Amino acid sequence: MQEFTNKYVIGFAVAICVGCSLLIAGTALSLKEVQERNAEVDMKLNVLRAAGLVESGKSLSQEDVLTSFTEQITAKVVDISTGEILEGEEVASLSTAALTADIYKLKAEPNKRPIYLVGPENDRTTIIPVAGKGLWGTIYGFLALAPDFKTVRNVTFRAPKETPGLGAEMEKPFYLELFPGKILLDKAGAPAFQVARGPATPMSCTQVPGVEHCVDGMSGATLTGNGISEMITRALGGPESELYAEKYGEAKGGYGAYFAKNRQGGS
Repeated sequence: MQEFTNKYVIGFAVAICVGCSLLIAGTALSLKEVQERNAEVDMKLNVLRAAGLVESGKSLSQEDVLTSFTEQITAKVVDISTGEILEGEEVASLSTAALTADIYKLKAEPNKRPIYLVGPENDRTTIIPVAGKGLWGTIYGFLALAPDFKTVRNVTFRAPKETPGLGAEMEKPFYLELFPGKILLDKAGAPAFQVARGPATPMSCTQVPGVEHCVDGMSGATLTGNGISEMITRALGGPESELYAEKYGEAKGGYGAYFAKNRQGGS
């Protein structure tokens, strides 16, 4: 049996590690465009689902998703600190954190967020990204609102790190169907939404004026439900929402300024 010196063994191990690292890095770089395209298609598919243009669970080809999005969705950039649409700004120029409203990663452009518009002007659906803290990681979604900006028309969620059968149930059609028609503001116009602990009843929806502001909780997933409550409350608040700060801590702000400028049908 041939014997090798320690120098040879160490050198061989280093060469293998360097070679594998270069191979992995090269593979990642070569697939970067594919990964970015897949992320873009997934995001646009979820916007289409929130708009009610694609049934939940139905899959489309990448080309169909991109074509449907271009033909039916109007994408704009909003400065959430002022509520103004930034004409000339392209949604595609925003960071991934801004596109997903991931407040835990927003640094360079905290005030720039996308909105997606669909339908005729007198009955337009406005779709915004929402993100919050689940049990094991960030949970994401898109919230579709009626022109009054307080009535839910649809919602989609993604829970990549939540527990299957528990928090991950938020992605299922049976749970998403609980949201349409819910009212997200109280009579004073302040955010009012809660995921209950258990079925939504007057006894369990104690943080909001009534069950019309409340949805059922998921069994064994209280923290995930709290994350949904928090991210929707934040998304509807203004740049310095006192309600959000009182309930959750530092106010990150939401689309409240934009909603105030563009609301139809009163508060």
